[in-house]
Amino acid sequence: MNDKIEQIATHYTFGQQRAIFVEECAEAIQAVCKVERAADGSFETYAEKMNDLLSEVADVLIMAQQMRFFLGAERVDAEVERKLDRQIKRIREEKI
Repeated sequence: MNDKIEQIATHYTFGQQRAIFVEECAEAIQAVCKVERAADGSFETYAEKMNDLLSEVADVLIMAQQMRFFLGAERVDAEVERKLDRQIKRIREEKI
């Protein structure tokens, strides 16, 4: 998968993919809202909206991986690790 991400990212510019990343994030937000609205409707409608959300999450993850490539995987991974540790600490503090 990383090879595919790198191939796509290097074909385009950071600016182009940054703009697409914003669009994909916005579409994911809309999909989440539609799932919320469909929760009180029919199962078929809810299932359809959940599938739409799944697709949008995949798009956001693909774009996030491209941003990781552009920004430097090691730097991004270090920041992710720092934030995960911070959240785990918060969870532990909630239990006290």
